[in-house]
Amino acid sequence: MRISQLVTAGFLSLLISAQVWAGTGISSVCGACRAVKIATCGGFLEGPSHDAQGQLWVVDVTGGRILQIADGQCKERAKTGGHPNGSLVTKDGNLLIADRTGLVSFDPRSGTLSSLDLSFGGEKLSGLNDLAKDAHGGLYFTVPGMSSALRADGRLFYRDPQGHVQLVSDKFSFPNGVAVSSDGETVLVADFAAKRIVSVPAIGAKGPNQLAYVFSATQGGIGPDGMKIDAKGRLFAANLGAREILAYDRDGTQIGVIALPEKAGPLVTNVAVNDHALYITEGAKGEVWKVDLLTNSAH
Repeated sequence: MRISQLVTAGFLSLLISAQVWAGTGISSVCGACRAVKIATCGGFLEGPSHDAQGQLWVVDVTGGRILQIADGQCKERAKTGGHPNGSLVTKDGNLLIADRTGLVSFDPRSGTLSSLDLSFGGEKLSGLNDLAKDAHGGLYFTVPGMSSALRADGRLFYRDPQGHVQLVSDKFSFPNGVAVSSDGETVLVADFAAKRIVSVPAIGAKGPNQLAYVFSATQGGIGPDGMKIDAKGRLFAANLGAREILAYDRDGTQIGVIALPEKAGPLVTNVAVNDHALYITEGAKGEVWKVDLLTNSAH
C-alpha cells in the first residue's frame, strides 16, 4: 500500500472513530434524543423552571407573561409589567424572575408580584437577563446593558443572602445565561455575542483554580443563551439560532448536540432539567419541547 493510501486510510479511520465517539457520547445522555413538543404558548418564551411539585413555569419576554404549563396548556398567571427573561424557584416556593425592570418575585399561591431591592454603588439595577442561585442562598445575575461583540462591558453580579450586591465582572460581550457548578466553585456565563461560555471563580471559592477562562467556544447559531447544570455536573446550553442544545461534561468537553426537529423554530432560548428530562423553550414559535434523559445517566 502506498503512503498516500495509508494516510487516507488512517484519516478515514480517525474520522469514523470520532463520529462513533460523538454519537455514543450524546446517546449515553438521551438515547435517540427525540424532542417532543409539549405546549405552544406563543410569544418569545424563556426562563423554564420547576417548582417543588414538579410544575413547569416559563415566561414570555415580549408579552410580559408568567405562564404555568400543564397538560399541554399555557395558563397565564400574571404579567410583570416589563420583559421577564430568566426565572428560578426559591425555597419558599416563589418564582424569582430576571426582568427588564429588575428582580421580581411572584407568589403563585396568592398571585402577587413584588420587586426586590437590587442596587449597586447607588445605581438601581435593571435590564436583568438571567439568574442562578448557589447553595448558600446567594444569587448570580447577568446585566447585558448595551454590550456586544464590539463593546465588552456587560456585567455579572452576585447578591448575597443578606441582599448585598457585588460586581463579579464587567468584561462580558453580552452576558446571557448563567449557571453555578455542582461543587459551587465556579460560575459559567454564556458570553452570547462572543460565542463562548466563560468560567469564573465563584464568590468565596476555595479551590486551587482561581482563573477565569473560556470553558467552551460555541459553533453555529448566534450564541449561547440559557444554561442549566444537572445532578451529574453536565452543562446543557441553548444555542440560539441553531435549533439545538449543546451538552458538555463537567470539564468542558462537548458530549454532543441535542437537535430539535426542523419543524421547530430556530430560536432555542433556554433549558430546564427535571424528572429525568430536559424542557426547552423556543422564541420564534413560542413552543416548549421535552427530551427524555436516560435514567441511568441523569443522576
